[in-house]
Amino acid sequence: MKFWVLSDIDSAKFSSLKGIISKFALDYPRIKVELSVKTRETMWESLFLHLRDSNNPIADLIEIPHSWTDILSKLGMFSEMEKVLEGINLDKYPDFLYKGCGLQKDNVFFSLPWWMELYTLQYRLDMVKNISSDMATELKSWRGFLNVCEKIKKANKKKDFFVLENANPSGAISLYDVISCVWNRGGSLFMEDFNRAAISKREVVKGVEDFLKLAINGYLPLFKENYYESKGLLSEGLRAMVFTGRYYSSDRISEPLSEQHLIDDKKPVLEAALYPNIMRDGHFVSSANLAVTDDVKEIEEVKLFLKTLLSGHNLKTFTESFSVFPCLKTSIEGVIRLNKNYSVYRKILSRARMTPNIAAFPTYEFLMNRVLWDMSVKIAKNNYSSQEFVKKLIFIQSEVDYLMSLY
Repeated sequence: MKFWVLSDIDSAKFSSLKGIISKFALDYPRIKVELSVKTRETMWESLFLHLRDSNNPIADLIEIPHSWTDILSKLGMFSEMEKVLEGINLDKYPDFLYKGCGLQKDNVFFSLPWWMELYTLQYRLDMVKNISSDMATELKSWRGFLNVCEKIKKANKKKDFFVLENANPSGAISLYDVISCVWNRGGSLFMEDFNRAAISKREVVKGVEDFLKLAINGYLPLFKENYYESKGLLSEGLRAMVFTGRYYSSDRISEPLSEQHLIDDKKPVLEAALYPNIMRDGHFVSSANLAVTDDVKEIEEVKLFLKTLLSGHNLKTFTESFSVFPCLKTSIEGVIRLNKNYSVYRKILSRARMTPNIAAFPTYEFLMNRVLWDMSVKIAKNNYSSQEFVKKLIFIQSEVDYLMSLY
C-alpha cells in the first residue's frame, strides 16, 4: 500500500509517522506501507501525471490540503469515504471542516480531516514585558502591533536580530502568511458568489502589502533559518515573536538566555495572542486531510491503516510530535486543556475561517505563491515595487477568472 504525505518544516512529523507505521507492521505483517514525502508542487504534479496517463503510479492513500478536495474529487480521483470506512460521518469533527471534505447534499464526502493549524501571534514574554504597559491591548490592533514591533526593534541591537521569526519553510512569504491581513482589510480572495477572483481589488492589495511591509521595514527576515530547527533563533533570543498555526511547547524554547534565566534555571515563556485585527471577520484555520484514491487496489488494507492512523492514541502521538491540532472535537479539547493560555485557541475555533474548497483555488494559490516569492526576492534586494506587484496580481486575476469560467 502506497501512502503519500506532504512535506513539513518539522521533521518530527515523519519520525512519528514512521513509528506508527512500524507498529502497524507488527499487527499486520502481511501489509507493507510504502511512505513517500512530497512537496505541494510535486504532489500536485504526481496526481496530474496519473490523471493524464494511468500508467503513472499513484498512491492508495494521500494527504492533501483541504482546499484540494473539490477539484480532485470532481476529476474522479477520490473514492467516497463511506466506501472505505462504512458508517463514517463527520459528526466527530467541527462543522467548519465539512466543506473541506467535499461534503455533498446526500452526505457523500471525499476526504477526512486529519490535523489542522490555528494561526496566532506568539511572543517571548521575557522580551516584550518591558516594551508595553498593556501588551494584550496593543496586540489587538494592527497599529498597536506595529508599535510593539518598532519598540522591540529599537530595544535589541544584537547582530542578526529580527522582531519576527519567519515560520515559512521557504524563507519567503506565501498566501497563507498574508491571508489574515487581507481579511483585516475587509478583502476576500473571491467575490461573494465565487464567479470571479477578487485578488486585484484595493483592499486585497493593501492587505497583502501590510504583511510585506513587515519585511520591508526590517521586522521580518527573508530567506533565513527558521525556529523549527532544534536550536532556533526564537530560542536563542534573536527573534521575539512569530506568526504560526502551531501551538507552542517548551521544546521550541530550549535555551535559557539571560544570566538571570541561568540562575533561575527557567526556560523563556511564550504567550499566544489572536492575530492583530483591523476589521477581520473570523480567524484563519487550515487543515490537512486524508483521501483514498479511486485507483486503490487493496481497499481492506487501506481501511485497516486508516483506522490505525485515526485511532485516538496514534492521533494524539502524531499531532503532538509537531505541535499541530488533531481534527477530532474531543482530541482538540484535550490539547486546549494542556495550558490555561491555550484558551486563545477556543476563541479561534468559535469563529474559524478557512480558504475555500473550490476547483480554482489550488491554481490560485500556486500562482499567488509564485508572485509572493518574486516579491520576497525583490524585498530582500531592496528593489520592491508596488506597481509591479499590482500588475502581477492583475495577471493572476485574469488567469483565475478564465479558469473559473471553464468550471
